[in-house]
Amino acid sequence: MTLGRIIQLREIGAALKTVFLTPVKDPWAGPGSSTAKASDDADTADDNATVLADKWQGEGPEPADKWQGVVQETDRAMGAFLHKKALELEFPAQPRRQRLDGWRPQGTLLAEVSEHNDAVTCVVATNSALFMTGSEDGTVRLFDAGVFRKSAVCRSRATHFQGGRVTSLAYHSALNCTASSSDNGSICVLRAESNELRVLATATLPKGEHAVALGYGKGPRGVSLVACTSRSRVVFYGIVDLAEQESVELDPSLGLVTSMASDGAALAVVGTSKGCLQLIDTRFRLALRQYRHFMSHYISTV
Repeated sequence: MTLGRIIQLREIGAALKTVFLTPVKDPWAGPGSSTAKASDDADTADDNATVLADKWQGEGPEPADKWQGVVQETDRAMGAFLHKKALELEFPAQPRRQRLDGWRPQGTLLAEVSEHNDAVTCVVATNSALFMTGSEDGTVRLFDAGVFRKSAVCRSRATHFQGGRVTSLAYHSALNCTASSSDNGSICVLRAESNELRVLATATLPKGEHAVALGYGKGPRGVSLVACTSRSRVVFYGIVDLAEQESVELDPSLGLVTSMASDGAALAVVGTSKGCLQLIDTRFRLALRQYRHFMSHYISTV
């Protein structure tokens, strides 16, 4: 967890480990590398839906038809009001103060690190022991959590200076690389090697535009880096050389892009400042369905 520019490392239980069932070919390896070929991702996430029809279902045909007509024919404000009431009936919310009062970080405090000179904006775990942090001071730092358990000296293993303010980090476990973006328009692909962060590829967005969130997708040319920009664009890059392949323009009326989450294979969800969720097909580079929060609240994280 981060508190301003201070990073706290806490032990809360068993360590999470990533198991690789299928070896993946390293795109940056030479022609003589012995790594295995990449296999297609076959598993996709199951769609879960919650239906609140029982709350509005009438006892006879007339009440049911009446409610159905109200939902379909009334204006957008009435539909939002009914949807809010349905959520209140199913999930009664507690006051915000009651939920937050008395909350404290869980686990045993192992170390506090304050190497960054400004606020920490993003943290990503690369494996069970290593993690990387990005800050508004323009640096990306690599830490080894295993060293914190054995040594009283808590320092980063490597530092990469990107400039500007680091806005996002995204780790790809199969390729063992991390993409970072900054508000100066730069995007880098990094790999942790011993005590250094090696730059594999770089790209620069047009002047006045920068990446807000990063993710990964899988298209006809293999793994691609997906970047959501400050100008409501979703840009697809080749992972090897960060050459721009294609871009998707989002509707400006949806608001500014604030966050993104991707499954690494076929789909990505983009959140905006006006409470909208845009579903993106990362295989065919298409904007699919849109979902709007009934209160139009700012979406900070997806």
